Amino acid sequence: MKINNTTEDFFRMYEADTSFQLDDYHQHHLEIFTTYFHSYCKKTEQKLTAAKERYPQDYEN
Repeated sequence: MKINNTTEDFFRMYEADTSFQLDDYHQHHLEIFTTYFHSYCKKTEQKLTAAKERYPQDYEN
């Protein structure tokens, strides 16, 4: 199993940009997150929709 450590990139992006968006980070590591969500996360789309409804200020439209 290969472990993809993206924490350094996360903090670099977060600290460099005051308008940091989690979606940007996911897009930057799209292949990793696509594999992760498909293999390990159930009901991903439903959870994302619920999170956007609950925290609309954290998502760009």
